[in-house]
Amino acid sequence: MLYTTTWGDFFSFILPLVIIYYFVVLLKYYRHDLVAYFSGRREPSRAEKEAAAVSRAVREEVALVPAQPGLFDEQKERLAGWEGDDQGGQSPEMFKVMATVVAILKDMVTQGVAEKIDKEQLLTQTAEILSRFGQLKNTPYQASINSFLTRTCASNFSLVLEQGDLVALWG
Repeated sequence: MLYTTTWGDFFSFILPLVIIYYFVVLLKYYRHDLVAYFSGRREPSRAEKEAAAVSRAVREEVALVPAQPGLFDEQKERLAGWEGDDQGGQSPEMFKVMATVVAILKDMVTQGVAEKIDKEQLLTQTAEILSRFGQLKNTPYQASINSFLTRTCASNFSLVLEQGDLVALWG
């Protein structure tokens, strides 16, 4: 070790080098983000644009309104036009259907928490909703909806849905 070099000398030499190094890295890899940040305008990423488009489509198709006096009446009204036919459809259309189902289920859970429903009511209403969307059964979207239901029931109702429960919900 160099006995004539103190820690103060060492850090006063290394610190500017580290600052210069990270400045170069930021300029090289994040130039566009830095320019957008400092200019005050930020262009949304492709994923943010797609998420906003899906959100807009769901809001247009599923207008979330305040709860009605009857339990889950608004979900039943929304489901009135949907029939569970096995059309197959294209992936973007199926994704929109899946997003609609998730939005309806979220609203149902919100109402269910507010009205303190029990497990049987929750599972009955969920099965009724899922029965209207038969085209999602046995697709990758079914796994996404099952995952959503499992997380939501565990966090909002302290209810653990097992694989058998999920299979029964889909009929």
